[in-house]
Amino acid sequence: MLLIITYHHVGHEDAWPLGGIYPVSPERIREQVNQLGQVFDFIGQNDLVAALHGERDLPERACLITFDDGLAQQYDLALPVLDSLGAPAVFFVCGQPLREGKVLDVHKLQWCLANMAAGDLLEVLERYCQSRLKTRLGDLLAEAPKGAYPRDDPGLRAIKYNFNYHFRPALRQELLAAVFDSLVEDETAFAESLYMNRQAISRLAERGYLGLHTYAHGPLAGRRDDDIIADLHLNRLTLEDAAGIALGEVGMSYPYGGAVALSPEAANAAARGGVSFGLTTQRGFNFDLNNPMAMFRMDTNDAPGGKAPVFSQHALPTRWD
Repeated sequence: MLLIITYHHVGHEDAWPLGGIYPVSPERIREQVNQLGQVFDFIGQNDLVAALHGERDLPERACLITFDDGLAQQYDLALPVLDSLGAPAVFFVCGQPLREGKVLDVHKLQWCLANMAAGDLLEVLERYCQSRLKTRLGDLLAEAPKGAYPRDDPGLRAIKYNFNYHFRPALRQELLAAVFDSLVEDETAFAESLYMNRQAISRLAERGYLGLHTYAHGPLAGRRDDDIIADLHLNRLTLEDAAGIALGEVGMSYPYGGAVALSPEAANAAARGGVSFGLTTQRGFNFDLNNPMAMFRMDTNDAPGGKAPVFSQHALPTRWD
């Protein structure tokens, strides 16, 4: 059994009362890793790659800790906790902030939602659409499919779905700029503070802790195979340039990672793009390694010690439906 846990933002859990950003505190990470360590043996990326090659067996109950997006707070706040507990991890990093000094669109949206209520954000976007685009915002929105962002209210669900999946890049970036640029004066300085720097990337690479997360955090479903392969190649080159060393065999975390963002064809293209395994956001345990390009993963909130655990470390399932 392999349990894969994912984290994103790390920090004070009450820092953003409006939502948008949902940090996990270092204290909660320590508590959670301690709880999981009672029944799981922690493994690293190199252990998983070796197991996929048949070069070693994983522990009967293995756990891989992962972090998405390459946020500086993960390196500064979470990694010291893991090191003190002897638990390895994998950090899946996008290349665009390093190469271009830009904030990823997903984080621009999160910052807007963390600093502005969803209803207010929709009003700003409506005014912008009518004055600049000469159309109603509603005419641009697509209905979110059933099951998308089930914990959010309809307004927030519409915002997340359309910005993350529906809007073409040019429109998404224009609408984000209409709000984000009013909140952040210097995007380059903001990016430097938000993301890991080259030194952090280098140290993670030396430890085998670095993986791919696409160049600019875009969903893979619907993209051409050659575009996906080129994207992963650029992601790898950017991280290797920052690290100063070749990465070797690494895995990737699919941005968003659900059925809307990932197709079997896209996963196959990612394999041809040189990654050894791919992590989805589909909740579950991995009871074998037969489908390495579409592995199950649990959010930190789903695991013991999280905010809404769906299983107990004292009663682990033998299957997952």
